[in-house]
Amino acid sequence: LCLRDKLSVYSTLVESLTAQQKLEEALTTGFQVLAVLGQRFPTRFLSYQVDDDYNKTKKMLRGYADDDLVSLPTLEDENVIVVARLMMNLAHVAFFLQKPE
Repeated sequence: LCLRDKLSVYSTLVESLTAQQKLEEALTTGFQVLAVLGQRFPTRFLSYQVDDDYNKTKKMLRGYADDDLVSLPTLEDENVIVVARLMMNLAHVAFFLQKPE
C-alpha cells in the first residue's frame, strides 16, 4: 500500500475505535501513526503552553484580513489532508477523554 492508502486505513481505524467508545485506544493508535510520520505530540498539555501557542498563531496572523486567508491556494497534497483529518479526529477524542479539574 502507498502512504496515502495506509493513512486512510489508519484514519478509518481511529474513527471506528472512536465510534466503539474505545477512546484511549483510538488516541494511542492515532498518535503512534503520527509519530511514525514524524509528528510528535506531548502526552500532557499545560494551559500556559496552549496559551503560548495561541498567542504565537495570533501574532503570525496579525495584519491578514479574512479575505487574505480565504484566498490562499487550496491544499492539494492528499497525504497532508489525510494527516490533518486524523489530527482533527484525535482532537475530538482527546476532548472527550479529558478529566475535569
